Amino acid sequence: MKSTYLFIFFLVSFLFIACQETPEFPDPKFDSTDTRVYEVRRDTADFVNLECFMDVPNGIDRIEILEGRSYEVLDVLEEYKGKKELDFNYQVDISDIVRDSSLAFIVKVYDLKYRTYNKAFMVRVKKFSVPEIILEGGETISTDVDAFSIRATLTTGMIPIRQVRLTVDGEKQELPVVEEDMTEYVLNYRIPLRRQKEYSVQILLEDVDGRRTTKVVKIFKVREMEKPVKILCGGRLPYEVLLEYDEQNRISLIDILEHYKFQIMYEQIKEKEVIRSISQSGYGLENPDYISYVFNYDTTGILQNVTESWGSAVTYHVGQCLYDKEKLNGFVAGAVVVTQVAYEDVPGIGEIMSEVWGTAFAATLERDRLRATDFQTMRIPTYLKQLPYSLFVPFKVGILFQDVFLSPYVYLKMIKYLDASVVVNNFSYKTDEKGRLSSLTRTSTSTGSDGRAIMYYYQFVYKDTVLPEN
Repeated sequence: MKSTYLFIFFLVSFLFIACQETPEFPDPKFDSTDTRVYEVRRDTADFVNLECFMDVPNGIDRIEILEGRSYEVLDVLEEYKGKKELDFNYQVDISDIVRDSSLAFIVKVYDLKYRTYNKAFMVRVKKFSVPEIILEGGETISTDVDAFSIRATLTTGMIPIRQVRLTVDGEKQELPVVEEDMTEYVLNYRIPLRRQKEYSVQILLEDVDGRRTTKVVKIFKVREMEKPVKILCGGRLPYEVLLEYDEQNRISLIDILEHYKFQIMYEQIKEKEVIRSISQSGYGLENPDYISYVFNYDTTGILQNVTESWGSAVTYHVGQCLYDKEKLNGFVAGAVVVTQVAYEDVPGIGEIMSEVWGTAFAATLERDRLRATDFQTMRIPTYLKQLPYSLFVPFKVGILFQDVFLSPYVYLKMIKYLDASVVVNNFSYKTDEKGRLSSLTRTSTSTGSDGRAIMYYYQFVYKDTVLPEN
């Protein structure tokens, strides 16, 4: 028993001495771990100072300044050797920057015990103030709408605006007054397009120092929008989509190469043209799916329900449509009842269904509902206008269909149904030299696991832009 006590005593003593002799190497640290962001304009700054407080208990060995994207060492500072606390200040020369730029830096401190710590800095540099006109879309527009809204952001940096002028075919238009000391002006002007012809729209922006810039937008009013033969998808959707049309120039086949095909059948009910069915089939053994979506109407062409068929098995995609007069107000899918379907009234166009279906209809929850907003007068040429109320989402490729086939017009935001302040996705678009919609981009406000924005790209390819086969 005595020997046991002696063993325990020696063990405790050994551990105590060992702990006493274990050296402490506390890590260096900064005043915060967050990326520090600076925003400056070249009008007022030639330099930016990277500032932070360093606490280095073991003493500083050296500090390195790294380029934040390539990790290239830009500078090595050894004059702070031995210091344990430091109000760090490093000057970055930005005098050679002449355009909007985003710079990234990393400040890396090494202590005398070979431990390191990093802090990231982001410097957003705005170029010298000049009048700028930033158009939504492009400078050439081809459209069949009766009224097109010219939208642009006009900015003069730090110098106030003197005047904004808009002319259509040489005739000056009345615009809201530019307020004193205003440096940014949002233009949203609706132009009636009464005849099929070319309209010339000029925007002039002048600051109080007399500097001017102009943009000329050409709008071609056409009888019918040209339709693409192919869509190239990028980002999170690496698809190639081929489109075929019937004799009446309606989309008859959507072929997502190596994934799925969608065959579309049309029907005339009284004087109303509708889509009767969409048949989905997969490629090969990996995607053997064959599903037929059938749209059932009453005798006047009002949709009643949508069924899904797998062979002999038939289930309801949407069991019942709910109407306020002839306007769809909701639907029943399984045990789920959805009401107050979202619409948006677009000036010059009218009311558009803006509800976005992000889940299976039978799994729709109020908190998950989304809607589109900030509609442009730019048509999406692949819109399936005969598809009743967009009640079709093939969930294997749902985002593609939602963005390209289910909305008549481009919209710039997708928001929460219950809270319009919560933006889920932002959109942008461009037109080509003939004014046709050439690209559409969806950017999520959240990021993926790699920390990058989740993006979807769609490039519209027309007959005259298809590359010849080798």
